[in-house]
Amino acid sequence: MKGMFHCPGSFCRWTLSLFNSPPRDDMTMLQKASAILTLTSFIIVVSIVSAVGLTAILLVVQWIERISGGLR
Repeated sequence: MKGMFHCPGSFCRWTLSLFNSPPRDDMTMLQKASAILTLTSFIIVVSIVSAVGLTAILLVVQWIERISGGLR
C-alpha cells in the first residue's frame, strides 16, 4: 500500500486506519461509512471542478484565437 500514492499525512493515515481497524461496534461502521461518503464526494467535486476549469480554459483559448484572427 505504501508508495502507491501520495496524500497529505494525517488525513491519509486517518482514512487508512478507518479501513484497517476491526469493526468494534456500530459507531465505527458509521464512521467508516461517513469517511467513504466524504472521500467519494471529495473525488466527485474535484472531477467537476477540473472539468469546469478545462472547459473555461478552452473557451478562453478560442476567444483569444477569435480576437487575434479578427485583428489580422
